[in-house]
Amino acid sequence: MKKSYDERMTFEYHFKYYKLYQDYYSFSSIGWEYWQYPQKYSINNMLSPEQQFIFQYTVSGEGAITINSHTYSLKPGQAFLIERPSVTHYFLPKGSSHWELKFISFNSVSNNILKNIINEYGNVFTLPSSSSAMDYWETLYRLSVDNDMNNFFTASACAYAFMMHLNDTLRKCSCTVRKQATENKR
Repeated sequence: MKKSYDERMTFEYHFKYYKLYQDYYSFSSIGWEYWQYPQKYSINNMLSPEQQFIFQYTVSGEGAITINSHTYSLKPGQAFLIERPSVTHYFLPKGSSHWELKFISFNSVSNNILKNIINEYGNVFTLPSSSSAMDYWETLYRLSVDNDMNNFFTASACAYAFMMHLNDTLRKCSCTVRKQATENKR
């Protein structure tokens, strides 16, 4: 039976003997979700017991995230990267008909790489849907749908690769924005 990659699902990973590998990069969940008004979708990260990072990309509709009292609207093509626990809250805002999103969560060992990305590009940024970061997200999602994300070492390698694709995509997008700004000044 052929599996559909267009079907929205969430996968959580709890690998056997995880404690033995707690010093390695990994991701613990990946998903594709669709939230529609009047469903309530609201995640407050201040008191989260989990220490992790969340990457979330808006496919369609509109979402919002509040980071340290500043609320950002998240439209298609926009993403956020946050640490949890933190003073952040993401939600389906009033007036939004729906929010379709793709996400991946990383363990806290990813701290240095992901904090560097946040320091360089901010928590909220725009990514083309055809970027290498989102293409690689699709690869990870297919591995999950096909049940091929079956061991910790695969998850570790994939987590690291996604972080590198994200960093490279943001670097390239940032260079394009800087180049356009320089050309506009001429």
